[in-house]
This record gives sequence, structure tokens and C-alpha cells, in this order.
Amino acid sequence: MSRINWSSAAQGAQVIPVLLIAGMPAIFYPDGITISGLSISSPDAAWWPGNTYANWTSYAKPWMRLDDGIRFTERAIPAASQVLDVSEITVSLSDVDGGATTLFASESSAVGTYITATVTAGTATIPVVSTAAFAASGVIYLDQEAIRYTGKTATSFTNCTRGVFGSKAARHLFVEAQGAGLGNSQSTDLPVESVGRPATLWLCRVVAGVIVDADLQHYGTIGTGPALVGGGESLDDGWILHVDHAVKRAAQTIRGQAVSVGGYAHPGNLGARTSGISPGYDDLTPFFFRFAQNATSPNNLLMLTGDAASPDLGGWHPTRESFVQSLNTLTTALGSFTATLGTNGRLVIRFDSSPASNYFYYLHTPCCQTTGITNLDTTAADQFSADAGPMAEAWVPIVSGSPVYLSDADFAQIPSTPTSSLASFCLIFGSDDDRSSRRVARIRSQGTTGAANYVLCDALVTGVAPRFIVATGSGAASVLGITLWRGGLRANGFLLTQPTTARIGLHVSSSSWVTALRTVVESLDTEYACIADAFDWVRMQEVVDAYPSVIPPRRDYIVDLKTSVLALLQNEAALNGFSVVMYRGRISIARVAEFCATEATSDTITTAGLDARAPSPTYEKGADGIVNTYTVVSPDDGVTVNVTDQTSRAKFGGQGTITAMMPRSLLGIPGDASRLYVQVFGQAVTVLGPLRYPYRHVGIQLPLSHYDLQIGDLASATLWRVPDGNGARGIVDQVVQVVARDVVLYAEGDGHVAYTLRLNPSGIAGYAPAGLVAASGISGATVTLDVASIPTGLSGTGDDAATFAVGDLVRLVEIDTASPTASTQHTVTAVGTNTLTLNPAPGATFGAPAALKVLVVYDTWTVLTAGGRTLQERYCFLGQADQTLDSTHAARTFAA
Repeated sequence: MSRINWSSAAQGAQVIPVLLIAGMPAIFYPDGITISGLSISSPDAAWWPGNTYANWTSYAKPWMRLDDGIRFTERAIPAASQVLDVSEITVSLSDVDGGATTLFASESSAVGTYITATVTAGTATIPVVSTAAFAASGVIYLDQEAIRYTGKTATSFTNCTRGVFGSKAARHLFVEAQGAGLGNSQSTDLPVESVGRPATLWLCRVVAGVIVDADLQHYGTIGTGPALVGGGESLDDGWILHVDHAVKRAAQTIRGQAVSVGGYAHPGNLGARTSGISPGYDDLTPFFFRFAQNATSPNNLLMLTGDAASPDLGGWHPTRESFVQSLNTLTTALGSFTATLGTNGRLVIRFDSSPASNYFYYLHTPCCQTTGITNLDTTAADQFSADAGPMAEAWVPIVSGSPVYLSDADFAQIPSTPTSSLASFCLIFGSDDDRSSRRVARIRSQGTTGAANYVLCDALVTGVAPRFIVATGSGAASVLGITLWRGGLRANGFLLTQPTTARIGLHVSSSSWVTALRTVVESLDTEYACIADAFDWVRMQEVVDAYPSVIPPRRDYIVDLKTSVLALLQNEAALNGFSVVMYRGRISIARVAEFCATEATSDTITTAGLDARAPSPTYEKGADGIVNTYTVVSPDDGVTVNVTDQTSRAKFGGQGTITAMMPRSLLGIPGDASRLYVQVFGQAVTVLGPLRYPYRHVGIQLPLSHYDLQIGDLASATLWRVPDGNGARGIVDQVVQVVARDVVLYAEGDGHVAYTLRLNPSGIAGYAPAGLVAASGISGATVTLDVASIPTGLSGTGDDAATFAVGDLVRLVEIDTASPTASTQHTVTAVGTNTLTLNPAPGATFGAPAALKVLVVYDTWTVLTAGGRTLQERYCFLGQADQTLDSTHAARTFAA
């Protein structure tokens, strides 16, 4: 969408604040403003009025008071990259004709009714107890969602449009056991609660009464409830709203509850079994009894099936006692069968035979990992009885498409199936710290059978996979072809033999950690529907692409929902060398680092452009702290890697530490420890480089013509009074980075913005991508790079070619000789594994070089600047046209 051009808007354009509260029929803006239309180019998704003037006229509330202005601060803390420092915003509203009081304090007059079933995000019919007190059409408010309906029945609202007034269509849970009013959601005809609702603050440029630009400034949620302020006089009395940033909500635990898994499951045992066919390995029955009149006669089978009729209970019994009770309802024409569960939990089975010769076999897999087999040639009136041993407390096999039965309350805790193919919810058993005990069941779908709720699960092997044994009996058992089970299941999976608690998790797989994290947020429909739009995913991916990490970006992991989304983002930021920041009102990331003099900048700041009413620029050093240790914990490998900058430590002592955790892989199998060390050490250069010594900061105050600089943005600064690092005052055309932003708007009819700027060191030198050419590594236009002479190459990644990109301007330079061949300029046209394709092809003068004789390097920065290759210009290095270093400056450690 188009944004406000502040360099011109600050010269006299009309810019007004607008507050939107999701799910409330209100557009708040200052009194005295006339709006006659909206003409916004590609409105932001969070701007729910869109370009529809009818929205504005229907819901306009000119109640906003600007007596104290609008203020907020944003700050990056590079030494604590995981910390996001952003203030709340306070908005004052006049109580015009009691309108604000009606909107925020009418809970007692609201008409309400409870839902009677779970409402999914896509349903157009809302089932409720009664609609009698509601209008024939209108809007209902369900949790934070506003829903417009155009029809109703006695017990439902129909033809519903979901998620109006900027709210998000979400799932609303219903638990039958809780009944109405005990945790189930209530639909009302008024928005009775504002606390927790998303709220967005905008600055809108108005031209001749038409809003032409709408810039998001703050994406938050209503904190404490509306409060009355003022002296009690009608003209002074009003309301204030505190808008926390959405980061506060993102820091809350997603879902910490556990669910209980137990009972006896036998859903695969479908059919009446009149043919006497024994269960196959995918049948998963916990018990069956089989008998025959002789070794060759048809078999008779006694077992509970998956039929819905009693006593099967739809394939699941909540306890072993109820399972045994159902066994005793089975009958056979050849005799009576009895199963007894003793007080010590031991199962005893008894069969009174018919007047014929019989073979008897029983199988009870949960019993002590043993199988009871009895082959008897009996006579009339003989009895068979055996102690099958202690019976397991539960039988829950999880292989592929296995039902896991849950109570109503626990079933309601399971989120709805994600719409993204990249994600699926799962149940996590065991400890995260014990790979041998950790098991994960991915939830495929949800359903109900009989009176029981279930989730269909596939086993995911995340630790040491159990080995399942299949055995066959001997003697008559083999003659009859009985396949016996011993110790588990013939498939990849696991078996629960006692009631077990499971945590809810989310399995995500993506080629980018940004996409993986976005999938997590968008899959949490109930918890995060309100603030999913508070993250700037596009900006995050742009930053990640601009500053690739040594650690691969792919993620195939399981997120335990007892964490928070902010914690996940903070860990990724720490791992990849970024700071969590605000960017144009939303949560994003930035690389706070050192930047070269040729880097593209977003603004130019000069002494003449400072706010005339502001104090002189301030200057301080080391205010954001020092970090000289980088620690990465890899739970899958059981390894912790610490990297310390010993030079920094010798100068400043042990200072701060940035700690990150490698994402847990799906399989949880130990990886290559040596590769992990190489990755962590390579990443440590990036992370610690900009933080290993004290940095200089400048504080300035600027008029609103410079309002649009964001945290992480670069500017070119020429400022008097600021020390230049060479014993004098005044910096000239120096690249600075914004690390803090303090905004004051409409205060006494005016406004300004204050910035804290991070100064780069002077005389900076460092490393740009380069590669050694392998022995005889030039063949036509293809150049093969050498990563053997120097192990893992100059980049430390084992693939120096990957540090180049198509379009780069490079030079071939001969080294280690007093009379080098003249360097030649080329453009990279293709990048392979340790190969570059150059145009034009290298000339014959380089021939078939020996190892350690030829380098591929970036061309000089003056050439790059002339060509406008901004990506290459991000790398800082000092080089002369004759390919020698600038000897007037000492080289120093550098990380982009």
C-alpha cells in the first residue's frame, strides 16, 4: 500500500490518528475532522474500513482527544537481542453524548445466549441455546469475533459473515460436560468486553476530506479496561484506553495444558468374526480367545469388535475393568467363557467345553509381555482355566491412523486441524531431555464414535525406535496358522500400557524458519487469530535473505505448545544473529551490525535538519553493553558449544552471553558433532562481531519530516559536536544505524521524533566473499574453487562458491608471485557447488593454475557503486584499484 511521504507531509499536510479495535463497530478519530471518502492504494489487511465510505459513515466515532498527544518508544537492544522493548500507547476518548460509556459499559444490558456445539472458523451457522431475544438480523459478538447474520432459527444464527469489524474468524470451543455458562462461549448482541482485543493505531493523510494514505503505527491489544478520567464535569469527563503492543500477548504461553491418554482401545477389530479369522498385525486387539474342535476344523473366535453396538462401546473402554466386563458378555455355542479380573489386577480366563474334542488358544498381549497358549485334547465336560497374569492398566497402540480416545474436556483442548500442509498438531509423550523415552503421535484428524471422542494419530519416531517382535506358536498353534504378538506391534509405533499424560505440540516442516514460525502462528486459530497479523513476515524474510546464516534455515521440528511464539522468535533471532524489533508497527527482526561506507541509506541527517527546539546531539559509548560469548545448545546431539572472543574478553573481561538452542529435529537422532561445531563457530563470527566491544551512540531529535526511519534502518549523518574518533568534533557522511525511536505526536499541536543512532567504527576493514581457485581449476568459463588447501575454504562452510551470487562483479587475481598476471574483470553468470561460471571466460593468461595461485575476489567498491550493485556493497572491505590493501588503516575484525 502507499505510505505517507513525510518529507512533504510535514510541510503542512493534514494527518490524523485513527484507532481501530478489532470486533467493535467503531472508528475512533479526532473531533472536527470531516471525512468525505477513502481512496487508499492497496489498503493494509488490518485496515478493516478498506476503501468503503459506508464503513466510515456507519461506524465513525469522532471522540479521540489529543490534549496530551500520542507517545510511544521502540528500542533494539543488541546485547540482549531477544528483548523487544516497546511501550504502550494511551488514547483518550471524549464521552460525546455518553457514546463511549454506552460502548464500553453496557455489559448488563446485553442480550446473551450460549453456543451448543463447537463453532469452526468456516461455519456459516452458529448453534445456540435460543435466539428469541435477538433481532431477526444483525451482529453477534462471540469471544473476540464479530459475526454478522441475516437470518435465524429458534436455536441458530444463519447466513453468517464471519470476522467483521477487523476481527478474525476463529474456532470457538464447546465442551458438553461443562454445560452453559461454565466455560463455553456466549454470544451477545453487544461487544461487552474490550480487554484483550487487538487494537491498531494509524496515521492517515487526508486530502480535501479524502483519506489517501493509512500507515500502521502500533499493532497491539487493549490492556487494562477502559477507565474514566477527568474532573467529573461533563466537558472534562472521558475515557482512556491503554494499548499494549501485541508482543505482550505473543509472550504468553500458547497452551500449557496436558491431556490424559488411557483406557483399552480395539478399534481395528471390525466385523463379527464369524469366520474365525485371527486378527492381523494392524488389528491391534488387546485380547482374543480362539478354539476349535480339532486341528483341522473351522476356528471359532471370541473377541470384542469395533462395532458401535454394546458391549463394544465403539472400540474403546475407559478402564480395564470395563473391558473385562464386556468380555464376559460374549457367548459361544461350544461352551461358556468367563474372564475374571482379580483385585491384584490378574486376569483369569475359564472355558467349559462342549462334549467334543477341542483345541484352545488365548492371547493377551498386555500381560507381562507374554503369550498364553494352551493346546488341549479334552473330553466332554472338561474345563479349561488359566491365569493370564497381571493385566496392563491401559492399552493404547499408536501406529498409523490409530485412534487415541480422550475425555470431552481433553478433546476440546486439541486445536482444529491446520489448513497449511506444512503443519499438523501432535501429542508428545515422555521427556524432551530423554530421547529414548520421547514419543510423538501426529494428529491426522478428529472424530467421535459411540460416546467417545478420538483423534486419529500416526506415530512419529523421535527417539530410539522400539523393536517390535512377531512370534508364532508351536504345535497345533502353527497348524492353525495363528500369528501371535509378543512385546508390541509389527509396525513402527509405540504402545502405552498405563494411563499417560501427553502435551500438545505442533509439527512444522519448511525450508525457511520464518515460514515455519508463520505456520505455527497461523495454525493456532483460537490462541493467535487475534494477533497473527501483528508479525511482519515479509520483512523478516527479506532480512533473512539479505543476511544468510551459516546455520541452515530449514526447519523440521516439533513445537511444544507450553512455550510462547515470542520465545520461538527470540531463539531464532539469537541463533541467527538478529535483534527482535518493531518495524512500522509490527514485530520483525533487524541485523544490528557494522556497515560499510558504501551501504545504501534510507535518509540523510544533518545538523541543519535537527529540530530547532531540541537539545544538542548527545553522545555516549558502550551504553548497550558488550557480548563476547556465544552459546548454542543442541538437545538432539546432547552438545553445548561455547565460542568466546578472547581478545574482547582480555580487554573488557567476561561480559554478556547470547544463548540459543538448535531447533530439535523431527527424528531427534544425533547428528555430526564436528559439523555442528563448524556451523556454530562460523555463526559466532556474525553474532559477536558487532557486539564484542563498546559502541558509540548519538541521540538526536528531528522534525516529523524524518519520521519514517525505522529501527534497523541506515542513514547518512553529518553532525557537529559528535566526536569523530580522531580527536576532533564532527562526523561527515558517516553511515549510522537506528537502534531506538521515541515518537511524540500532537503534543500541544506539534510533534517530533527522537532517534538513537549507532555509529560504525572509523577506518573499518574486513572480509568480502573470495575463493581460491583449485589446481587446474579453470576450464573454459567454469572456475572450480579450492576448499581442500584450506580446510572448509575461506568461508569456513566448505562451499566458497555459495558466498557469491549471479550478477556479482568479480576479478581473477594471481597471488604468490612477484610478477602477477594482470587481473581481469568478470560477471558471475551461474553458481554451482564450489563452481562459478564467469563471463567473459577467463583468458589463457591464467592457464591451468597451480593450487594457491589464483583468487576470485569482489571488484573494487568504486566499480560496484557505479554499477548500483547494492547487495555486493553490503560487504565492507578496503581495496585499491591495483588490488592492494589500503595501508593507512589497520585491519580489524568485521562481521556484516
